[in-house]
Amino acid sequence: MSYWAFRTALRDSYLTRRIFEGKAFIASHRFEAVDAEGTVQVLFSNPSESGIIAHLIALEVYTGGLAYVDVLRNVAVSTSGTSVDPLNLNMASNNSAKCEVEYGGSYSGGVTALSVIVPGGTLVRAIGSVIDVGEEVIVPEGQNILTSVTNKAGTAIDIAIKIIWWEE
Repeated sequence: MSYWAFRTALRDSYLTRRIFEGKAFIASHRFEAVDAEGTVQVLFSNPSESGIIAHLIALEVYTGGLAYVDVLRNVAVSTSGTSVDPLNLNMASNNSAKCEVEYGGSYSGGVTALSVIVPGGTLVRAIGSVIDVGEEVIVPEGQNILTSVTNKAGTAIDIAIKIIWWEE
């Protein structure tokens, strides 16, 4: 088994265990008909004094056309946005996520961690992109990650952002 296959299997086994324990979560939001040059943003936060460490394992962006994606760490939040309710990946668990996800707030600053392009496409050629944040990003208490997607398709497109993480 190659090193990368081993790392993937190891990560997947951690996720499977966290799902079984009721400590893995998913949150997503779809933005419909985002105007050309329009930007949408989703903020993932591990609140201060949450008592947990968040392990962000998937950050996915899907679009109906060309888009620029920027991922920033530790932005300032001037105005909070609309909350997205995280769902526990173990439907038998009553555990609630301590991390928070929102969109539509007012954010500034931060450190750019990633800047990529979603190639886009239309109809049968429509594709999105999975943003690779590495093997895993650890988000300690009081820190956040902002995903910002700008429509570069020249026409209105739909954009969806999905986040998967586990908490310990």
